[in-house]
Parts: sequence; structure tokens; C-alpha cells
Amino acid sequence: MHPKNRTKLANRVIKAAEAALAAQHYAAPVDVLVGIGWLDGGTVKRWRQGRVDDLQRGVQTNLSRISEAMKLFRRFSRSRHRYERQGLLVEPHALTQAQRVLQAQAVGPVTILDSEPRRASIEHESTHDEP
Repeated sequence: MHPKNRTKLANRVIKAAEAALAAQHYAAPVDVLVGIGWLDGGTVKRWRQGRVDDLQRGVQTNLSRISEAMKLFRRFSRSRHRYERQGLLVEPHALTQAQRVLQAQAVGPVTILDSEPRRASIEHESTHDEP
């Protein structure tokens, strides 16, 4: 991708991520794709309802551009020192609120990891972290 185009895409990704954070206190890759106009919100709604099997088919660009947008999203997340896990970018106060809710419902202590992960979430072979 040409550096000029990457800069334009980065600005669109940042704007979409910030809008999602402002609206719902977290941003997911799907929020960014909708925000930059590559994915229709109606398609996402049908996908969440189970009426669309493959969300990727609804994305209006090629895989290399999607990949570049997700790299830019991760870079945005790290530059803002936000909690990023499995592709979600979460505002710190939203984590605090979630921890309070979990603690109120839990029998034992609840901890939300706020340090750097040992591996990127994409590198996990299973749904559980290894010790």
C-alpha cells in the first residue's frame, strides 16, 4: 500500500475507533469496518442474529486492505495504551465497571489482566492462556 493511502486509511480507522469508543466504551474490528464504510451495519445485525453465516462476504474490499486496517487498529490501540484483547479495544473506566459487576456476581476474587499479554491473541491455539 502506498504510504499516502496508508495515512488516509489510518485516519479513517482512528476516526471509526474513536467514534465506537465514544458511543459504547469499546471498539471491535467490526465497528471499525462499519465505521470506515467497508461493512454495512445491517449485514452485521443479520450476522449477529445468525442469518448471515460468513461476515467476511459482506465486507466491501479485499483481504489485504482488511488486514492493513486491522494492523492500523492494533497500532491505534497500543498508541493509546488501551486494554486490547482478542481484537477488542476497551476504555479503562469500562474495565473498572465490568470488574465491579463481576465481583458483585462472583463467589471468589475477580481480576482483569491489565499488563501486556505474553502473546498476541491471534497467536493463541486455544481459547485459554497457557501458564
